[in-house]
Amino acid sequence: DACLTGYADRPALCQRSREVRYDETTGRSATELLAGFDTITYARLREDVIAVSNTWQATGIRADDLVAVLGFTSIGYTVVHLACARIGAVFVPLQTSSSSAQLAPIIAETAPRIFAASVESLDTAIDLILDARAVERLVVFDYPESDDEQRERYQSAMARLSDAGRQLDVMSLLDEIDTGKALPESAPDLPADGEYPLATLIYTSGSTGAPKCAMYPADLMTRLWQRPHSPSVDTGFEIPAIHLQYMPLSHVYGLSWLIATLASGGIGYFAAKSDMSTLFEDITLVRPTALNLVPRVCD
Repeated sequence: DACLTGYADRPALCQRSREVRYDETTGRSATELLAGFDTITYARLREDVIAVSNTWQATGIRADDLVAVLGFTSIGYTVVHLACARIGAVFVPLQTSSSSAQLAPIIAETAPRIFAASVESLDTAIDLILDARAVERLVVFDYPESDDEQRERYQSAMARLSDAGRQLDVMSLLDEIDTGKALPESAPDLPADGEYPLATLIYTSGSTGAPKCAMYPADLMTRLWQRPHSPSVDTGFEIPAIHLQYMPLSHVYGLSWLIATLASGGIGYFAAKSDMSTLFEDITLVRPTALNLVPRVCD
């Protein structure tokens, strides 16, 4: 909250601009990437995080409840992550590269009350939710309703829930934000001195057996914010850190870079596509001051 307030007027997060266009030949509407970026400030990010927190607390979500998240890194994903931190819920990011069979043991073990999923990952999310009776609320983010393919994917998911008799609240992230803005601002959950509640669970892929989890208590997550590590920060650059966020937030490396960006008052640009087909174009457009790489990307 100190970061989001202190850097209020600065640009915080940027996502490639998109436009849904109608094709007269096919008779369908599809999303096309544009060269520019849609940007939100730290103040706007804080407003959205508080709004989602308000909505979730009004529906009975409390500290220590678990929230599973499945999707590509984005502004919407970040809002969900920070809302978990604000209300003290346990953030459980899931790997989008894993199958529903690989993720099922994680959902069974954590029993999340909220499942947040991008529309791109909605099919896998429904696979998991059908057998996960603990899930009470499905939040869909990064959903352009006017895109025919995405709308059909959403409608198919809702039909699967209905056919299975699975009843739960289904909301878009935008609706969660709109609802929460009309509610009184709820106070953030702050652990008492000497208490270190669980904040985040980072799971392995399960490729070598059952998925295993690393448990991050609140004090460890706090240290990531207090001492952000990035070449843009550590070398004392006079300009704010400009980072390209393409690493999955289900991995602590990607998560720590996002936190380093926000903790230092920098700007986080999100890659345009989850399959990294636009990565070189993204780098060219963003011109980051530092770039995090893994061996596969280096190759």
